[in-house]
Amino acid sequence: MDDQALIAQWQAEERQPFEGWNFSYLKDRWHEAQPAWSYDALVRTLLCDADSFLDMGTGGGEKLLSFADALPSNTIATEGYPPNLIRARENLKPHGIEVVPYDCGMDDHLPFADDSFALVINRHEAYDAVEVARVLRPGGKHIFTVPIYPRPETVVRVMARLEQAGLVRRLTARLLEIRDAEGMAHLLDERRRSG
Repeated sequence: MDDQALIAQWQAEERQPFEGWNFSYLKDRWHEAQPAWSYDALVRTLLCDADSFLDMGTGGGEKLLSFADALPSNTIATEGYPPNLIRARENLKPHGIEVVPYDCGMDDHLPFADDSFALVINRHEAYDAVEVARVLRPGGKHIFTVPIYPRPETVVRVMARLEQAGLVRRLTARLLEIRDAEGMAHLLDERRRSG
């Protein structure tokens, strides 16, 4: 493909509306490092004991639907990006899953009562750890991933906020399982030396 054709392809893709969380159109065009553990397997394991479940920042609900066979009847999702909110409601309503608008940058509180959920997941959405602690019932579990771009210090900030919310103490004792911590420490160390 010559440069002009490639630029035209990029411009056409740029005009496409972004909605949902389905990036299949990028198949074979990008590479993502995979950790030594499986987020999906971990969530599936925790769903076995969960009678209530919150998926924060569901996108279009695509990942949530990949767990459809294991979801408890009390499953709720949040989404703050208006085009994704519409898509998520279309995708999840047939499965009896309510999608509630929530944007951490605009909303002070998650729109749920204290101690509402046995399991809360968050794969990429900005959120307030204090609010997660509030809606997570005692003994509940919170699984999250932290994007480490553009700087890995994001992880340090998130962990500090979780500690301030009282989640680290609760999670360390019973809930938090840090996977690939050695790799994370190595990455942070490498970035500090090169930065």
